[in-house]
Amino acid sequence: MADMNCSPRPVHLAQVSFVIPAFNSNFTLDLELNHHLLSSQYVERHFSREGTTQHSTGAGDHCYYQGKLRGNPHSFAALSTCQGLHGVFSDGNFTYIVEPREMARPREPPQYEPRGVSCREAVNECDIAETCTGDSSQCPPNLHKLDGYYCDHEQGRCYGGRCKTRDRQCQALWGHAAADRFCYEKLNVEGTERGNCGRKGSGWVQCNKQDVLCGFLLCVNISGAPRLGDLGGDINSVTFYHQGKELDCRGGHVQLADGSDLSYVEDGTACGPNMLCLDHRCLPASAFNFSTCPGSGERRICSHHGVCSNEGKCICQPDWTGKDCSIHNPLPTSPPTGETERYKGPSGTNIIIGSIAGAVLVAAIVLGGTGWGFKNIRRGRYDPTQQGAV
Repeated sequence: MADMNCSPRPVHLAQVSFVIPAFNSNFTLDLELNHHLLSSQYVERHFSREGTTQHSTGAGDHCYYQGKLRGNPHSFAALSTCQGLHGVFSDGNFTYIVEPREMARPREPPQYEPRGVSCREAVNECDIAETCTGDSSQCPPNLHKLDGYYCDHEQGRCYGGRCKTRDRQCQALWGHAAADRFCYEKLNVEGTERGNCGRKGSGWVQCNKQDVLCGFLLCVNISGAPRLGDLGGDINSVTFYHQGKELDCRGGHVQLADGSDLSYVEDGTACGPNMLCLDHRCLPASAFNFSTCPGSGERRICSHHGVCSNEGKCICQPDWTGKDCSIHNPLPTSPPTGETERYKGPSGTNIIIGSIAGAVLVAAIVLGGTGWGFKNIRRGRYDPTQQGAV
């Protein structure tokens, strides 16, 4: 999800028109944002005091316009609306400079979005939504829930910011659900291409009985190419008749260009009560040494008023603050002084006709002759101390 800035920002529309009265004439400038000013690959990196890095594209978010005088194909205009209207335009004979006049009032201090305003939404149930702090223009660092939170109706655990289950992995890779547990128990103990716990040299490693759910990923009804990576060889398909029904067990060896192997159950996936996968082994959750946050204890996280982040810090609910979210600090009920408008971004359909009367200073510019010119923007369940059942 793209970040929003926490300070109110002006609207820079995709197309604008300005009417500038000067020298007993009205100069109508038809302008559009200079879309080619920034490359589509343009990236900004912002470094916080804590040493974290935030990335934003910034592409399209500027205030520089180009265009022409209405009805004059030999004219040009290049203006900016960042801090008042300023720039240059030509009618083909004379060139005019536009600058904003000095503000009559002193500049007001910057206004920030109020505390609690959303600036980055959570992308999944293991992510954390960030909100403005009220005293900064920057959205807080992008964090996710601490490893160990329950997710997917307590069928999985958060690990590395994602909810890890075999079903989710099969859906992401093949678009189908995970195979029955019986498939894993029958095939992954073989130590063959169709069922194993990894490679050893040119051969395959047999899974120990307790590790079968952490071995080769087996799904149902898969066919064709995977959604991610490249399939090496053919899809292995085996059908078992178990407890009065047919079980479809299929898997394929899939790799990414960087050599990452997507063919196995991911680390952090639940493999039993209080058990998680790690390196093709099914280990107790206690072996992962999940951290805790301040104000956390038996069935209590961040004093019941926040979420524990991957940095081991509490992210408090809007009405609470403090390292352990124990301090009640209600959001203000009245809006801050001065009316602010949320930044909507450029619109390709809106055209503004602005009459800029009395906003220019006059000066003379002579180009090739004599002429006159002018100047002138969920809480999730988590119990790291008990390592609760999955």
